[in-house]
Amino acid sequence: MDGDKPTGQVDVVATGLKLANALLWTKDRMLVSDTALDLPGKFGAGGVWAFSSVEALQAGTEGHEAIQVKPNGTDERLCVIKEVKKVDRGDNSGWDGLTETPDGTIYGGNFGNGELYAIRFDAAGKADVETIHEAGETFACCDGVFYDRRTNRIYVNDSAQNAILAFKPTKPGEKAVLKTVWQNGNTDGEDGMLDQPCECVVIGNKMIIVNFDWPFPGMVNTQFDTPSTLSVIKLSGESIAKKRTIFTPKRGPFLGGQRRKGG
Repeated sequence: MDGDKPTGQVDVVATGLKLANALLWTKDRMLVSDTALDLPGKFGAGGVWAFSSVEALQAGTEGHEAIQVKPNGTDERLCVIKEVKKVDRGDNSGWDGLTETPDGTIYGGNFGNGELYAIRFDAAGKADVETIHEAGETFACCDGVFYDRRTNRIYVNDSAQNAILAFKPTKPGEKAVLKTVWQNGNTDGEDGMLDQPCECVVIGNKMIIVNFDWPFPGMVNTQFDTPSTLSVIKLSGESIAKKRTIFTPKRGPFLGGQRRKGG
């Protein structure tokens, strides 16, 4: 950027990652999830890279080379490695999604089996990873995750089942208790329904959801459709506080999908 204007210049920060996915800046580090580490002899594995803010901001700029990470899980920047257990769909995709709660805990999970994790960093920056939901226990696909301060809930995009789930942040030793916010069957998304949700963000009292629409084997979504990329759910803080419900419907929970024409 040049002030508030983009320059159009793109710098390569790091190379050697396999399937870079979620990115999260937290304190003095940049975290990046890697969904397919392709480790030798493993069914599937994913993990989280931690780059210091200094090296991440300098890398690729004038006088500084891009970061070249070491292969096969040997790089010290790979602060978390988690294998994928084969369940249900047999998908071997690993860590997806990153979000942070006010106490500094990082949450994410596996796309292939729905296992959820909480990362807590100690004073030396070492990651302590706790499994807060076992693979395939109540759902089997974690795509993007998002923490909403207003509701104090972490929302999980379940791409396999066209669903959004939610749970409250966990304390050490505590398991996540998930509740379904919304779920629908196969759809083309033109009616505002979910069409393989992959990311969501809450702005005010609206949850805006990106629909991926990529029919991997075993998913509710079975075919590519004309792109209807966004769905919106209206959230009600009052109903959460008084009725312990997740959303208040208005013409159904969805205010309508935003259709993108021309592919």
